[in-house]
Amino acid sequence: MTASSCPAKPRPRRTLPAPPRASAESSPAGRAECAGRLMSKPSPAVQPVIPQMHAVDAVAQRLGVASKTVRRMIRRGELPVHCIGRLLRVSDDDLHEYLLKRRAVLSADLPK
Repeated sequence: MTASSCPAKPRPRRTLPAPPRASAESSPAGRAECAGRLMSKPSPAVQPVIPQMHAVDAVAQRLGVASKTVRRMIRRGELPVHCIGRLLRVSDDDLHEYLLKRRAVLSADLPK
């Protein structure tokens, strides 16, 4: 009998144990408190603000350098990056902070 003609054997299902319940939810008051939090609308101040994100090529164009230079800056840890899947994105805040750091370093190194 060849390997392709063998009937597939069903695999046994693995079940995970149930997660432990929190002590606040075990009491009736705790359940009501949790339900109240779920039902209330979040205030606008609590919602996170997502910064503008730029691709490596866009950052390179904005700085007037090659994209390979930006990738080197990321690899050296000079420019923080956000990994979204396999994509690299640089936030406006991180780019602005990098430029401020470079300005401070370069102005200290200039001859007087």
